[in-house]
Amino acid sequence: MVLTQKEESEIRSSHRVSLFNLTIYKKFLRKGWLMAVIPGVVMALFGTLMILIWPEFEEVMSDPAFLELMTSEIYQLLLGGSFDMSTFQGFWSIELYTILEFLMLFLVVFIPVRLISNEVDKNTLDIALSYPIPRWQFLLQKYLVYLTQMFFIPVFLVLSALLGAIPLNETFNNTGLILSGLGWFVLFFSLGAISLLVTTLFLESGRSLAAAGIMVFGMWILDRLSGLVESTKFLQNISIFHYLVPRKILETGEIPLAEFGLVVLIGVMALIGALYIFNRRELAY
Repeated sequence: MVLTQKEESEIRSSHRVSLFNLTIYKKFLRKGWLMAVIPGVVMALFGTLMILIWPEFEEVMSDPAFLELMTSEIYQLLLGGSFDMSTFQGFWSIELYTILEFLMLFLVVFIPVRLISNEVDKNTLDIALSYPIPRWQFLLQKYLVYLTQMFFIPVFLVLSALLGAIPLNETFNNTGLILSGLGWFVLFFSLGAISLLVTTLFLESGRSLAAAGIMVFGMWILDRLSGLVESTKFLQNISIFHYLVPRKILETGEIPLAEFGLVVLIGVMALIGALYIFNRRELAY
């Protein structure tokens, strides 16, 4: 493949990369800085909107038919557990965390998969790997960019909730709110690592997106639907979503340490597996 003058210049400059200076991380973070801002800002705006409409919604809660719907077992199982929408915090968390959950399902599949498959599709993987560092570190630094982008989503959401509640004289369980933000970040980490692992196995974007989507969406569907029937509830045990539920963390103000550790461990193992496979496998440019 013939390299352009600009590409040759980038390769020459890459030889200044140190094993410890995170040059690749900083380079790709500059390119993807909008993804570190836009999702978090959008969620913060949604959160502010939910806070503003709470006074109107509070009146709706007096309708017995509406209250019965909100407290139905099927409805709450689909949301991931039993929650009280009659309170300010309960209403906010059900609305915002439901939206964030669907956004997360998309982000944890699409972004990690594209970390590698984008280079494969554009036939630029040889250029990307021309840095004088191990392949695993190249991939790790790109994954750290993804984690940085996802970190700001719960940060913006928590800040908007704390500030937005002040004018209404409403309050959150502040400890639970912050810990639930940590829970969201851990889910972004572990689910993203699973998608990254799948990508190192397939490389090509079409198959990687399909396989990662089946893994992530499959776990989410198992967690939601298997709880509807007593005989299939055991299937929830193979879903990450069953072990770490940010809504419950917000409500209780506590993180279930065993479940939290399990989800982190799964993410770490998936990430290590992805780095190992990418470092060892033969790559056809």
